[in-house]
Amino acid sequence: MKLIISYRIAGSTYKVTISGDNPKIYEELDKAFDEICNKFGDLVNEYSITKVVEEVPIGKLIITGVTLHSSDIKFSENEKMDFVAKTILGKIAGLSVGHLIDSVVSREEKIVEVKNPCEKRREEIFDLITEWKD
Repeated sequence: MKLIISYRIAGSTYKVTISGDNPKIYEELDKAFDEICNKFGDLVNEYSITKVVEEVPIGKLIITGVTLHSSDIKFSENEKMDFVAKTILGKIAGLSVGHLIDSVVSREEKIVEVKNPCEKRREEIFDLITEWKD
C-alpha cells in the first residue's frame, strides 16, 4: 500500500510518500504526522492523506502515442523541408520525453483532509480514518 501525505504551509504544498503493509504503514503515518506538527506546529494550514489506487508509467503512454502518429504528420510538401521539420520536432520531443519517461501518473483516493491539524487533538484526526477503527 502507498499513502501520500500532503500538507500546506504558508501557501506551499509539500508531499511525503509512505509505502508499506498494514499495520506498519499506519505506524509510519503516525510518526510522520508527529514530526510535521513538532517541526512546523501551527504553521500547518492543511493536512491530507490519500491512498494510491493505481499507477501508470507516462513513458509507456507517450512512446506509444508518438510512434502511432509520427507517420501521419506532414509539415511540408517539400521532402527536404518535411525531413528537417520532423527531425527537429523529433529531437525536441525526445528531450521532453526523456524527462518524462520514468514518471508515473497515479490515481489517488482521499482518505482524510483536515484544516489546521496541529491545533486539534490527534485522536480527532485519526478517528476520521475508517480503516483504523477495526
